[in-house]
Amino acid sequence: MATYAALGQYALAIADYDRAISLYPDYVSALYTRGRAYQDLGNLERAAADYNNTIGQMPTYALPYWGLADTLLAQGNVTSALTNYHLYVSLSEDAPNAVVLAQIEQLQLGVPMDVL
Repeated sequence: MATYAALGQYALAIADYDRAISLYPDYVSALYTRGRAYQDLGNLERAAADYNNTIGQMPTYALPYWGLADTLLAQGNVTSALTNYHLYVSLSEDAPNAVVLAQIEQLQLGVPMDVL
């Protein structure tokens, strides 16, 4: 599954993720990763749906919040993106991704404080 995605063959990766999820509906890692593949294909709606489903199954799993934030930002929803970036950071224990921290800082500089 991940090999296809790493090679940029997202349609094949999604087909493998679909099969894995059909066999193991609680396989949240596959659900999250399928969302990343959809996002890489530019299908933001399907990506967001997978991220939201992953969060619904495992609300303490940090990565889908990051993916959802990226998707929301790409759709122009800065406020919701920031909320999800912050959720990612809060769930990442002591090692949130530095790219996300920089993204939060940059977005906060461009968003009025009353929105945060």
